[in-house]
Amino acid sequence: MSDLLHSPRATDIATHTCEASPVAFVTLFDESLHTFWVSPGFTQLTGYTPDEVIGRKVSQLLHGPETDADMISQLRTQIALKQNFSGELLSYTKNQTPFWVHLSVSPIFNANNEFQHFLALHSVNTHAAFIESQTQLYVERLERQRNVLIREVHHRIKNSLQGVAGMLRQHAQAQPWTAPILERAIAQVRTVAVVHGLEGKALYNEVVLCEMAPSIARMVQELVLPAGQVITVRVNVPERIRVSEPERVPIALILNELILNAAKHLHENESGRSLSVSVVWNDENECACITITNPGQLPEGFDFDNECGVGTGLELVRSMLPTDSARLLFTNRPGFVETRLILRPPVIYSVSQKK
Repeated sequence: MSDLLHSPRATDIATHTCEASPVAFVTLFDESLHTFWVSPGFTQLTGYTPDEVIGRKVSQLLHGPETDADMISQLRTQIALKQNFSGELLSYTKNQTPFWVHLSVSPIFNANNEFQHFLALHSVNTHAAFIESQTQLYVERLERQRNVLIREVHHRIKNSLQGVAGMLRQHAQAQPWTAPILERAIAQVRTVAVVHGLEGKALYNEVVLCEMAPSIARMVQELVLPAGQVITVRVNVPERIRVSEPERVPIALILNELILNAAKHLHENESGRSLSVSVVWNDENECACITITNPGQLPEGFDFDNECGVGTGLELVRSMLPTDSARLLFTNRPGFVETRLILRPPVIYSVSQKK
């Protein structure tokens, strides 16, 4: 090893690094990537002793859960070609604390231009702005990985719930007398699956209000209405309006019950009669209004607020309706019923306000 360290370039850089900079260190490794010498600064910064390092491959040193695989691949390529390498790497101490280094690797040749070994200079940049920016990159990378994982979880839950709905459908077909009860359960399970599908599709696992109502309306149409009969959906709400995480499933189930009840009042053979759903945003009042209109009239004495004439479905709606940021109104119009669900913060929010 002493012959290898006789290179003037290696000893000059190593001596300068060890004595002049408390935030830099030198490693030397051979063509097979095995480390055979480290400067004292290595132990100070990483917590590894020389005995723990000597003989190990350089690719195993400073490795952690967020090591940049592409950068390591580039390093390996340059080493194989015996060429210089320079780049920023996220490295790790012995206790897995991350820190950023600028890594400069150079091949060392003797007087006869014969390759001897590689010299790697690790410079830890302590400039506040640099550390802050690199830390932010590290946090963003973790956040991206977390979001990918969460989207995959939502996707799997959605698929599982669709499987449950399929099994319930089989039971309803095998035992027709259970169909009325199971059909409602199927709709509820599929509604929760819709929510997980929306969360799994979104970049930050957020549910966009302008997608929730149309998705549920399509699901109800497929489940309840005969072929050729459709639910008309009109949406005029910005994509920035999202549904808060704790209220996504309750709001979705409320919409499912309201649209499902409306769909059941449609008469299959009545021309000119249809079911419509509109989603409108009111900037002035900072609220969203989801309006459902269907043919028919409310029963005599119906009073949702005082629980008069409220069936099982609307009882469920009452139990899930947020008391301070949502309001549900039923109105008789000539020839049809108008149901309005008004949503305000914090049930809904704008991404420009949240982020």
